Amino acid sequence: PLFSDATHRSDMPHLSDHDLRQFDDAYLETLTLEQARALLGRALADLKTARERLGQNPSNSSCPPSSRAPWAGRDGSEGSTAQTPSEAESAAGDAEDTAPTDAPDEEGETPPAGATQCRRCAGRAGRRRGAKGHSRTQVLPIDVERPHAPSICAGCAQPLSEAHASRAHNARYELELTQPGAGATGLLLQQTKQTYLERQCPCGHWPRAEPGRCEEDSDWTVSLSEWHLAGALLVAFICALTQRMRLSRAK
Repeated sequence: PLFSDATHRSDMPHLSDHDLRQFDDAYLETLTLEQARALLGRALADLKTARERLGQNPSNSSCPPSSRAPWAGRDGSEGSTAQTPSEAESAAGDAEDTAPTDAPDEEGETPPAGATQCRRCAGRAGRRRGAKGHSRTQVLPIDVERPHAPSICAGCAQPLSEAHASRAHNARYELELTQPGAGATGLLLQQTKQTYLERQCPCGHWPRAEPGRCEEDSDWTVSLSEWHLAGALLVAFICALTQRMRLSRAK
């Protein structure tokens, strides 16, 4: 499997937004000196990571050139706004595409405001603003329910167990292929309800379990996480049918 329980139950978890919203001066007063130092170490590691991400630019990372700020130079520093000929032509083309087209036509009539917006987004991909969306219409039975709970407090780093109070904060459904029992053949489709819990630590903090997520990689254009409807084996089976067997999506 792509992810294991260690992916979202690390011994030294980083602080999430949910954790930071609970930390205040009153909570820090309840921690011992060792617990406060451990919390400071995790916060410092997160701060360094955030600063490194803020300092990324097309010159020192895989960020596209379009992500560079208008006032930043080619090396990421401020104060240089010089453009190359290709950048100038691209900027001019963007300006032409975004120029207002509400001018009167040849007959002297001014088009309505909605018509201009429709012409602008006519060639763009994706759902139109205001259009009715599509969602999953099939209702499948839940075969297995699997809870995920934090094993360590993100504040005081104390271990947590089932004896502590817990509550669900999120859940997702996962479709996966499984092998049948003894004497049976073929593959079975199983739907699992993955429930993510949060537990109350004696220090007062409520750490929570989150879906597993891989670190960012420049070779991948999509984020790798557990938050998907199809499981790893089902995705591999679909890829084998479409790429190796050359079957159509409908089949």
